[in-house]
Amino acid sequence: MKSTLLSLLCDKRWGWDSGPESHIQFKANGTGNLLACREFCIYICSEFDWTVQNPDILASEVDTETSPVFQFEIEISLTNRFSDVYNPSKYSGKLDAHGNRGNAAINALHLSDEVFTCRKFKICIEKGRFITGEDKKKGLSTWSATNFAYRLVFDSSPYPPEQMWKILNYSEPSFWEWNEFCSQEVPPSSCGKIYRALFG
Repeated sequence: MKSTLLSLLCDKRWGWDSGPESHIQFKANGTGNLLACREFCIYICSEFDWTVQNPDILASEVDTETSPVFQFEIEISLTNRFSDVYNPSKYSGKLDAHGNRGNAAINALHLSDEVFTCRKFKICIEKGRFITGEDKKKGLSTWSATNFAYRLVFDSSPYPPEQMWKILNYSEPSFWEWNEFCSQEVPPSSCGKIYRALFG
């Protein structure tokens, strides 16, 4: 199936887990969203600006069947703009990590000013059959976990480094280690169906 790198990158919400709450999303207009929300806490919900040094590469046509791996460099600048992916009705009961409701101060409370600078990454888009970073951490396999058709891998996490979080404790997720994200759920394989039928 032929596509462009831009559509491969931007037509999807890339999740760390199987749910919608912790993900990165790129938009074709050069902005995007970075969200981390666990249970009843929102840790970051930031809009970012992104670009590539050679914009022409994004328009290049690729065939995901014959070339399932695509690598290029990208620059991301987090902003203190609160992401428009935030849905007040969905998250109205959630708290930030300090017990505060609402959105105005979430990013400022959690992140140091050094976060809002440009960072460069090498990223890889892969097509195949994958499970999320969280499910891998749990020791699950493609037989037992939700499967996805695409994986986005960063050379380092797009979430702020550990030293740029103002207050974190060991009971909270290590966001700065999250560098693999999946998109486009697909049905389980034949072996996966048998596994689930036997073990639930």
